[in-house]
Amino acid sequence: MNKTSYLLPHSFQRIGWALLISLPVLFGLMLWLFNGLKLIPQSYSQFGTLVLYIVAALSALFVGLSEEKQEDEFIQALRLRSIANTAWVCFILIIVSAMDVDICEAFRIPGREKFWIAYTRLDTIFAFFLYIVIFRFRLYKYRKEAGHEE
Repeated sequence: MNKTSYLLPHSFQRIGWALLISLPVLFGLMLWLFNGLKLIPQSYSQFGTLVLYIVAALSALFVGLSEEKQEDEFIQALRLRSIANTAWVCFILIIVSAMDVDICEAFRIPGREKFWIAYTRLDTIFAFFLYIVIFRFRLYKYRKEAGHEE
């Protein structure tokens, strides 16, 4: 039976980790170019933010959806449980955020609209990073326990 894998090859995981590690460097470089040297006008900072957003999204995609060196049924089950846990956390955060915005609107507390717009833009990337943290932590625990049994 031909089994189709929807995961990227393992080499993409290395690229994703490299992009993830480069994010703070890119952020510092962006701040330096826009604020320190003032080489680029502040009005163009939205493009720097867009670049950071794209790099973060690609790194999360590459790390989260790449195969492990040894991809077996246990790893697939671990992925599925990690995705389910991530979905639970994200749905709880969505409900809490929606309630926060509605309560702030009802009591006329200003400034929450910008927070909501920023949150909705970053929630997908946050979900991927949360999935990566949950999956990697479980994989680490499993490998640590398996190492003690040998």
